[in-house]
Amino acid sequence: MLTTFTRARWTGLSALILIAVLVSVSCTQATDGSGSQATPPATATPTPTLAPILTPSQTRTPVPSTSFGPGTWVVGVDIAPGIYRSTGIAESCSWERLSGFGGTSEESIAREIGTGPQTVMIASNDAGLYVERNCGSWAPAPTVGPQATTFGAGAWIVNADIAPGTYRSTGTDRRCIWERRSGFGGTFEETIALAGTFALEGSEVIQTVNISATDVGFSTDEDCGSWSLVPTLGPQATTFGTGTWVVGVEIAPGTYRSTDTSGDCVWNRLSGFGGTLDEWVASDFTEVVQTVTISAADISSASEGFGRWTLVEPMRPCGSVIIRATCRTLTVQSVGGCACSRSLMA
Repeated sequence: MLTTFTRARWTGLSALILIAVLVSVSCTQATDGSGSQATPPATATPTPTLAPILTPSQTRTPVPSTSFGPGTWVVGVDIAPGIYRSTGIAESCSWERLSGFGGTSEESIAREIGTGPQTVMIASNDAGLYVERNCGSWAPAPTVGPQATTFGAGAWIVNADIAPGTYRSTGTDRRCIWERRSGFGGTFEETIALAGTFALEGSEVIQTVNISATDVGFSTDEDCGSWSLVPTLGPQATTFGTGTWVVGVEIAPGTYRSTDTSGDCVWNRLSGFGGTLDEWVASDFTEVVQTVTISAADISSASEGFGRWTLVEPMRPCGSVIIRATCRTLTVQSVGGCACSRSLMA
C-alpha cells in the first residue's frame, strides 16, 4: 500500500509533468523548424468607415403663379407682376396694391372697388396684392382681343377688349360714373378724365364719352348700363333731359329753356366728349330756370338736375358770316344769332 507520503509525492510529480508538457507545447508553437522564434502574422489595420456627410436639401425656389384667387399674396413669390383680369361679376370687387404687410394705411399703394370684370397692374416693386372673394379668380389680361363696340360694367383695355370711339350709355339708373385711364395701377396720376352724373329721382342718366385710341383703359360702373357707339345721324330732338347729348345728331342746335327748379342744377356746353376741363365751352350752376343757346359749333351739351329742356328758338340758317382761320381749324361765326359750323381745313 502506498503511504500517505508516497501519494503526495506522486501527486506533485504528476503536476510537474503536466506543467512540462504544457510548456513544451507552447514553445513548439512559438518557434519555427530551426528553433528560432517565429514572427507573428501581421494583422490588417481595418479601414475606418466614414459616416456620410449629410448636406441639407436645397429649398426649391417657388415659381410665382400667373393665376390666383382671393387672399393676400407676395409679389415675386406667390404671384408674378403683370396686368391681370378678374372673372367675378359681383356688385363689388375690391383689390389693393401693397408696399408692405403691416396693415397700415401708409402701406397702401392703390385701392379700387368696381363692378364687373376688373383689371389691375401689379408692379415688380410691389410687396403684395390683396383681393377679396367677390373678385373671383384672376388671370393675365388679354393683350389682343375682339375690340368690341358694345360693353357693360368693368375695367376694359382699349384696343384689346374694346375699340376706341364715341360711345353712348343706356343706363336707366339715376347715376353713371366712368373713367378714362392711362394705366391700371389705380393711382390718381393714371386718371385722364373722370365723370359722374347724378339725376333727380325718376330720371334717366345718358352719358356720352369719347374713348381715344391712345387711352390704355376705360372703367364704367353697372349703373351706366351698356355702352354702344354713337350714331353719326340722328333725330335732332328739340326736347331732352339729364345726360350728355350730341349736337346736330341727337339734339338740334338752338335756344332751350329748362323746366325744373327743385334743386341744384348744372349745364355745360362742350367741344368734345373726353371729359377734360379744356373741352368746356361754357357752364353754369344754379337753382333757377335757365335759358341756354346751344350752338351748332358745339360738339355736345350736358345737363344735370334741370328736368327737361325744350327748344324755344331754333337756329336760323346763316346769312352773312365772318370767317376766321386759326391754325388748322376753320371757324364760321354767326351774325345775328344764326347757326355756326366748324370743320378742319384741307
